[in-house]
Amino acid sequence: PTTGTATTLEFPADDADNVYVFNAATQSYLDTYAYIGGLGWISGTGTDPDGPLIAPGTGLFSQKAAPDRTWTQTFSVN
Repeated sequence: PTTGTATTLEFPADDADNVYVFNAATQSYLDTYAYIGGLGWISGTGTDPDGPLIAPGTGLFSQKAAPDRTWTQTFSVN
């Protein structure tokens, strides 16, 4: 398990994608994060080019603008 932003976790972002991260403590979703090409991730709290922080076990769903994308991550063991 790895904690990171959408960018560091290699989330395949396309222009007009949305990500919704679930907050287990409040049983609600955090701000919507929308990806805008050239700017990065935008949410109700501002612009963050790296996107939302995603921790192991965090629930989320994404609304992809382009169908059939694969989320591939690269891991290494030291």
